[in-house]
Amino acid sequence: MKLIEPSYIIFKVHGAKDPLTNIGRCLQSLRGSTEDMDRKAVLSFLQEYIREEEEQYLELGNLAFSIWLDSESPMLKLFERQAGGLNVDRIEKKRYILSGNLRTLRDLCRAHRDLKIVKALLGLLLKDYEPLLADIISKYRPLPLEGVIVHYASDQELEELPLAFRIKHHYLAVHLKASLGAIHELITGCRVSSYILQKQIKTDGMQGLCFIRPPGYPSEGIRHEMWMQAVSAAEKAFLALTDPQNASENQGVLPLALKADLIINTNLLEWIQIFKFGIKKGISPDMRGLILSVFKEVKQASPDLLENIRLPVEA
Repeated sequence: MKLIEPSYIIFKVHGAKDPLTNIGRCLQSLRGSTEDMDRKAVLSFLQEYIREEEEQYLELGNLAFSIWLDSESPMLKLFERQAGGLNVDRIEKKRYILSGNLRTLRDLCRAHRDLKIVKALLGLLLKDYEPLLADIISKYRPLPLEGVIVHYASDQELEELPLAFRIKHHYLAVHLKASLGAIHELITGCRVSSYILQKQIKTDGMQGLCFIRPPGYPSEGIRHEMWMQAVSAAEKAFLALTDPQNASENQGVLPLALKADLIINTNLLEWIQIFKFGIKKGISPDMRGLILSVFKEVKQASPDLLENIRLPVEA
């Protein structure tokens, strides 16, 4: 049995660009690897999971687009379809900013490629991300479209947006290492829209599992001994019951102190709600401490984006 403290890794706040780099960094962090993943390796990894109909890792990368229109009609038709997961703002007459993660964009191209806006987006995406779309548009070839211009939004364009729009199109990925109970509390209480969750239920040779030491819990005494005995007994039962080739079979006997990895990748608007929920009284101490630390670090790094956000603990 191994005990560790809760911890986190923050990936740089970004304006929805270079999604494969962000996905590579997240995968590297989940694996505990020091070896960088290049674009080819990331694409190969994503394609393998797409073939298995597991597309969740696409949610770790985002893109933002600037859209100019001759008429508002194409965008109104997109709104009528109620395509979920997209962030769209009207910057001025006939000009829009649209962003979302790669899974959302893939779903958009799969379900709504008859729309003019989607055709324009697809034409751009096929130039850089065709391997991630090949299975759903194998016979599609983009044609020139009149009345709509789409390009990737630049950093300058995103920085010049009003603050209310900027926090919708700037994204933040954070890797949290915490107890399974605390992580479930966060993702269900906040209804987090985009995340990857991995549980620590398998180790080399199945010799032991990893658990989160409760913050502030006594390191000795009767309470410490009782906690250690309970966790140890659960671990022994799990290892005795479990076939190493099927580690998930008996995971129900494990306590909520089990170490789990959670990567949340979403825009700052949703992160603000996560920050507010995560520091509430009654939240697991390990998660409360992590969320507060993440908030302080992000606010220090990007004060202009969170300048009006104050948590009760700051007052």
